[in-house]
Amino acid sequence: MDEKFYLNDKVYITEIASIDFDAPIDSLNPAKNAQVDEKKMSADDKAFVEKILNLCRERQKKGSTNYKKYGLFIDNAYIGYIGLANYLTETPEIQIELGKDFRGQGLGYKATKYVIEQAFKRENVKYLVYKVLVDNTVSLSLIRKLGGIEIPEQNPTIKEFIKTFHIFR
Repeated sequence: MDEKFYLNDKVYITEIASIDFDAPIDSLNPAKNAQVDEKKMSADDKAFVEKILNLCRERQKKGSTNYKKYGLFIDNAYIGYIGLANYLTETPEIQIELGKDFRGQGLGYKATKYVIEQAFKRENVKYLVYKVLVDNTVSLSLIRKLGGIEIPEQNPTIKEFIKTFHIFR
């Protein structure tokens, strides 16, 4: 797992899960991987960690089993994540979830920028993909600030409510 990377004096990001193909997802413990004392975690924090593990389990069932998660923490409390689906491919997909109380402070931008830098360390990565709901103005602003270029959505069943962006090196 990666070391802690501090976004400011209290908030850090660290790799909390990396799932490659047949990894035993149920044995992962993101809180331990991030060196967080589980006894100090609130019930909401524990539920959020379990939500991540459930997402990973679902992805494994669907055959998308190379997934990397970076957790965001403030004073060792879990506040969100940045994920890279299909991170071993040429076109990983960025996924972001940040607690509502922590939005609008630049944390999502700094954390996503860090994950983008990590993703582009792999030489085979051509670009990153980010899909966002058309009415999610915060995410639309974030992806544009990060240099995302809107690409016409090809899937006719979702193109009315999803915008697709690519981030190039």
